[in-house]
Amino acid sequence: MRFRFSIRDLLLVVVIAALASGWCVDHRRLAEANEQLVEATTTYREIKEIPPGVARQEILKSLKEAFSDQPEVTLADDPKTNGIVVFANRGEHSAIDLAIRSLALLIGEAK
Repeated sequence: MRFRFSIRDLLLVVVIAALASGWCVDHRRLAEANEQLVEATTTYREIKEIPPGVARQEILKSLKEAFSDQPEVTLADDPKTNGIVVFANRGEHSAIDLAIRSLALLIGEAK
């Protein structure tokens, strides 16, 4: 028994393989670009430099008030690490660090 393929059959197989390959390459490129975009715009960071004895909740409340006009900044308490978790643009981290240090000093001095 011999297999007989026409040129049309071979052309159809080549077109299907080319479409599948093109889709895979394009999908991978889009996924990498999307991952880079998400990584560049939003970062996750744990802030653990809060001095002992300073109430995290007070700092967290003050930070939420300070950054309430910026919806891209999300702050949360992490009791496991005794720190504050920040989701923000990379450019916001220095401002958040400065605010935390200032608040920690103020709250620490007030006690």
